[in-house]
Amino acid sequence: MMISPILPSHDADSAAPADAFNAEVIITRKPAPELPPPFVCAICERTVEVDPFWHVRSPHRHSPPICFTCTVHEGHQVRFPGITRGDHITLKRLTAVTDALLRAATWEPKYGRFTTV
Repeated sequence: MMISPILPSHDADSAAPADAFNAEVIITRKPAPELPPPFVCAICERTVEVDPFWHVRSPHRHSPPICFTCTVHEGHQVRFPGITRGDHITLKRLTAVTDALLRAATWEPKYGRFTTV
């Protein structure tokens, strides 16, 4: 919501009018944020469409190349002092990708494709 006051105009040489502090207020809504296009998750290979509800509240929830489900199930908690929430989510995604690569290198040659979702 944006509030933009419209003040009455007057010349710089003339005295300010008596109603100089009365303003008309116009309230307009912000435009909805543009959603990212659907993407294929690098781990589970599902096509993920970003939900507008979650994109506004948590833009990190689904962001390419890893979906939120794989981030939660495959990633590990990485905690140390001075880490911000954005860094925490990025590190959790990084651990999810490294675990998927490790599983692809060790498990899949012996037993075939393993999916968690």
